[in-house]
Amino acid sequence: MNECLAWNRYEGIRNAKSEKQCMQMLRWNGFLTAEKGSESKRSLQMYEACIYGMETLALYRNNIQLETDETNRLMQRMLRDAARAVYCVGLEAAWIVFQYAGGGRIRICRIDPELRADRLLMQKVARSAQAQTERRKRNQSSSGNPMIGADVEFLICSKRGFVIPADRILPRQGKAGADAVYRRDRISYPIAEIRPKPADEFDDAYRNLLEALQLADRRMPREDVIWMAGSMPKKGLPLGGHLHFSQVELDPELIRALDNYLLLPLAMLENEHGQIRRRRYGNPGDVRMKTYGFEYRSLPSWIICPLIAKGVIASAFLIASRYAELTARPLLEPGVAAAFAQGDKVRLRHVCQTLWEDISSIEGYAALKEVLEPFAERTLSGKEWDESKDIRMQWKTQFLLNFFN
Repeated sequence: MNECLAWNRYEGIRNAKSEKQCMQMLRWNGFLTAEKGSESKRSLQMYEACIYGMETLALYRNNIQLETDETNRLMQRMLRDAARAVYCVGLEAAWIVFQYAGGGRIRICRIDPELRADRLLMQKVARSAQAQTERRKRNQSSSGNPMIGADVEFLICSKRGFVIPADRILPRQGKAGADAVYRRDRISYPIAEIRPKPADEFDDAYRNLLEALQLADRRMPREDVIWMAGSMPKKGLPLGGHLHFSQVELDPELIRALDNYLLLPLAMLENEHGQIRRRRYGNPGDVRMKTYGFEYRSLPSWIICPLIAKGVIASAFLIASRYAELTARPLLEPGVAAAFAQGDKVRLRHVCQTLWEDISSIEGYAALKEVLEPFAERTLSGKEWDESKDIRMQWKTQFLLNFFN
């Protein structure tokens, strides 16, 4: 048996072996897919990459091997997407064939879970597999907590609903600032962002979030503006709530646990804007390596209200600490992947109920139960958040409580 088949889970091999199912899974996860036979069109530049554990081990363009230039932003973006495509199908190791589709996106032609490679490349794969096993062991044997920070976006709007560019009010740097949006050769700063300091305890992380929100509030004392959060409160401006992890090493199984036990339940709260955002952003496995560790980028802006923000932070701590015990992977099932992409909450509710039962059974849940239980109830209610509401008013009471504590 090909050694790669032993490295891959059953669900991934099943999804990849059926070309129709594989391409459908990719589309549900926000990817463009190529028409059958497009690989034979010589006018197109075809890329082929060997992926293991969300890492590119070899890259070819039109059968010529390329160096993976870390300074080439477009190449790095294509390789991240190629690795995420392999991940979303459910594979650890695979060959992927893709084209560059323009606009920073790739179009997937084929994914093959059987590695046909020379001896040197197979040795490289084996070393990557061993390194990943060692990282996983270090994570599971660590006695310390993960360190978690964030950058969470929101919009500043007038009372009439017009977006006010954030850099008119906030600086570009610091705990509360303006975030850049790149469109072709143009950079603008329409989105506000809070960047709380990382912490290794839930209480400290939440306090840091409050301090960053309070700083944003102090920097705009005017009462004629409202703050909006969620998935995409204004057309064309999708928002994210990125989590920053350090003191825990990147492991694809940790990312799968975050996708299934946090991203999936949070989708129960999103409105139809979440489905639109997922055409490009907010899909499983969106992660980037950073100097401090890694950034998990799949979540929407979760500062809609204190209950949800607390639930996200607490869930992140618990999942990162105990992910080896959280083994359900419903997003690898085609029906669940479709329900997630299409916002089918009737189908997702039963899945999320089981996920919360898993979470409530692991060590560490009891210490966070007071926060996680109402968050679980809120997600299972299926009540969508209202992205048109002023979240600033939701946080004013919390600012006062933080002041007196």
